[in-house]
Amino acid sequence: MTLHPSYEKCKAFGLTATVDTEGCDYLVHVGEAPSPGSSYLGSTDIECAGANLIRITAGIIGNRCEVQIGSQTGLVSEVVNKAGPPKDVELRANITGITYKITKDEGTCPLSLAGQTFSGGDYKGNTTLVGSSAIFISD
Repeated sequence: MTLHPSYEKCKAFGLTATVDTEGCDYLVHVGEAPSPGSSYLGSTDIECAGANLIRITAGIIGNRCEVQIGSQTGLVSEVVNKAGPPKDVELRANITGITYKITKDEGTCPLSLAGQTFSGGDYKGNTTLVGSSAIFISD
């Protein structure tokens, strides 16, 4: 499944944040369920076209943090069927090892080392995908 993420009411680094995902999608690979009725293990790729990146910006002018995330593959994820029609699907992200670059650490931003790249980023969250005739995962 290819998904274009959109984020609202975010916090990052303890500050109100915006997440710009223009030109970037998530490609979710759904694997086998280890047992009937259990969740599906899989992976998620971040795919950014051309020079696009996911930009997470927090703070205000003079006190701004910014992190950029580019294309990556093989990030672990879990998919769970939800009961009843339409056949909704819950994507549970518990992703570790995300590579990111700190691009701004102004003023009171709690980050440091602007210009440095790290590979220890985490993303956790649940997203419900509403089923339609084009999207269906069966047990």
